[in-house]
Amino acid sequence: RMARIVRLLKAMPELMIMIRGMAAAIRSVFYTFCLLAMVIYVFSITITQMTHGTEVGRQHFANMPDTAYTLLLRGTLLDNVEQLVGELRSETPFVAVVFLVFVLVAAL
Repeated sequence: RMARIVRLLKAMPELMIMIRGMAAAIRSVFYTFCLLAMVIYVFSITITQMTHGTEVGRQHFANMPDTAYTLLLRGTLLDNVEQLVGELRSETPFVAVVFLVFVLVAAL
């Protein structure tokens, strides 16, 4: 089976070039994910503290894991952002601005 794979790679040199490129990019992608995790952690602490005692805080930002999950899904992957920003804006407008800053930083 391994011989088949080797023959396939020799028959398609473009595939080998793509595999080498992906292997070279793994280090950069790893550091990017680490940086994103640190940004999510810092903003999780900030937003959890700022929304403590509010309805939107109880619903989306009750504790650190919930906040990190919300930031990952809604801030990084942009799942239903407008609803969350609307809820934040109606209760705590400054936190809505902080959340939008997170969205901009996470998109970099």
